[in-house]
Amino acid sequence: MSSNIDLHIVSFDVPYPADYGGLIDVYYKLLALKKINMKVALHCFHYGREEAQELKDVCSEVHYYPRKTGVLAQFSTIPYIVASRSDVLLLKRLNQDDAPILFEGIHTTFLLNHPSLASRKMAVRIHNREDEYYNALYKQSKQVTDKLYYKIESKKLRYYEKKLKHADTLFTLSEKEQDYFSTWHPNSRYLPVFHPYTPHTEQSLSKLKDQAVYFGNLSVEENRAAVFFLLEVFSELNVPLKIAGLQADSDLLKAIEEVSNVEYLGELSNSDLDRLLIESRVCCLPTFQDTGIKLKWIHALHLANDILLNEKMLTDESFGSYCVKATELDDWRNAVKELMGSDLDVDKIIERKKLAVTKFNNESSARLLAEWCVPVR
Repeated sequence: MSSNIDLHIVSFDVPYPADYGGLIDVYYKLLALKKINMKVALHCFHYGREEAQELKDVCSEVHYYPRKTGVLAQFSTIPYIVASRSDVLLLKRLNQDDAPILFEGIHTTFLLNHPSLASRKMAVRIHNREDEYYNALYKQSKQVTDKLYYKIESKKLRYYEKKLKHADTLFTLSEKEQDYFSTWHPNSRYLPVFHPYTPHTEQSLSKLKDQAVYFGNLSVEENRAAVFFLLEVFSELNVPLKIAGLQADSDLLKAIEEVSNVEYLGELSNSDLDRLLIESRVCCLPTFQDTGIKLKWIHALHLANDILLNEKMLTDESFGSYCVKATELDDWRNAVKELMGSDLDVDKIIERKKLAVTKFNNESSARLLAEWCVPVR
C-alpha cells in the first residue's frame, strides 16, 4: 500500500465497465476525484466481472477480492449481500494507513464496526433503502424461491441498517433518502449521483420523431414491470413505442411482439441510446419502486425531450414542473396523446437541462467528498 493515499473506496463490484446504476455512480466518482488530484485506493469485490485494466488509469491502487457466494453465506444473521463481501486481506490493507474509508453501499460494510478501524474516519455511500428495495423485489417476483430469498434478505437488512450508526457520515444518493436517514443519523449528507451525461443543448425539431421511448436493463424485475405496464398503456394507442435494453427474456419478448406499435431494439451503444432519446418526442419512465435514484431519469433530464413519469420516479421536486406526471393507465394514455398533439416547448427543455447540469455536477460533488476527507485547516 502507498503511504500517500487520500481515500479508500470499497466497491461492491468491479466498477468498469460502468454499465448499471450503482457502478455508474462509483466509476464516475473515481473519474471526478482523479480530476481534482485525489489519490484513491480502490478495493473491489468481484463475482463474474473481469479485473479492469482501465481502473489503474483512474486510481492510485486497485485491489480485488472474491465475493463469497453460495449457500453458506445465506445461513448468517447478516444480510447475504453483506456477509458475502468480507475479506481478511481487505482489513489488512485498510489498516496499513490512516486514510478515510468510503464504503460503497451497505453491501460493503462488513468491517464498519471492526475494532481495528475504530479510530478511522469512515463513510457509507447509501445507494438505496435496501430493505425496501428487497421487499419490493419480493412483491414483484413470481418464483417462490426468489420471493423467499427477497423477503428474508429484506428483514435482515432492516435489522442490520442500525449498524450504519458506526459510520461518521452517510452520503445519501437522493433527497428523499436524505430526508429518511437524517432523522436518525447525526451526520447524513446529500451527495448527488455521479454520472456520464452531458446535455444535448441544440433542439433539432427536424429530426424529432413522433414516438415514445423506454430504456433499461430488462433483466431487472423493476424494469420488467415497467415494460409490462407500458405495453398496457400503448396497446390502446396509435403511437410507436421503442424499447431499448439488454436481456429481455422470452416472456417479455413475446409480450412485446403482441403489441404491433411497440418495437424492442435490444441493447444499444451509448451513442445510439443518446440519439434515440434526442429524437424521440416523449421519454416514458414509470417505476414501481420508491427507492434510490434512477440513473435513467438523470439520463433523460440531460438528453430527452418531454419526460412522462410517475411520482415514484421523481426523486427531486425541483424538476417537478419540467416533467409530466401520471399515475393510472388512463392518465398515461391521455398524457401521451396530449404530448404527441402539442408543440414541443424548447425553451423549457433547455431550462431543465441547465438545471440538471447545476444539480448533478460531478466536480462539485467530488470537491464535497474531498473536503470531507481532508477538513479545511
